[in-house]
Amino acid sequence: MRINKNQFIVIIMVLIFIAPLVVVMLMYRYDWHPGSYSYGELIKPIIKINVPDHFENANNYSKESETTGLMKDKWSLVYLTNECKSVCENRLYDLRQIHVSFDKDIPRVQRILITSDKNINKIHEKYPDLIILNKPLEDVAKLALQFDRSEFKAINSENVYVVDPMSNLMMVYNNKIKPQEIRKDIVRLLKYSWAG
Repeated sequence: MRINKNQFIVIIMVLIFIAPLVVVMLMYRYDWHPGSYSYGELIKPIIKINVPDHFENANNYSKESETTGLMKDKWSLVYLTNECKSVCENRLYDLRQIHVSFDKDIPRVQRILITSDKNINKIHEKYPDLIILNKPLEDVAKLALQFDRSEFKAINSENVYVVDPMSNLMMVYNNKIKPQEIRKDIVRLLKYSWAG
């Protein structure tokens, strides 16, 4: 039996429409999921961060943030420390470089330092767009406790935390993860996220 040109086209079209369905059914049957990779650790379950209403002297708490809320409507890269010494300063520099590299997505991300350090003038001069939360100490302590995990206390862990635009703590990057790797993850988040 010979297949003419029209029959051949119909067979090709049927295969084009049926092949994806067959692939999906096989994926479901054999429980196969395409792999994905993230450098950070996804926090499960996601933790809702409740930001205390008032922070005294939040230097860069902009008018825009006041109306929308500190950790709302933007992705937040958060760093926590008691005193900002050399490790902290290096991490803040890395976070600034990551933030600047986002190009058109810069307005979708904010950087936040949560610290009980009173000497923040030098940090504020070096990073004028960094949101620094250091007063009142009771509010700083309450906020910092929300980042704690069973394995470690967040305040001096040297980790970078990602809070999504709905105020959910959703990812943590330990101090061994390179800034380039953090950037790759955040760029991917921004690319596929409608939020922020």
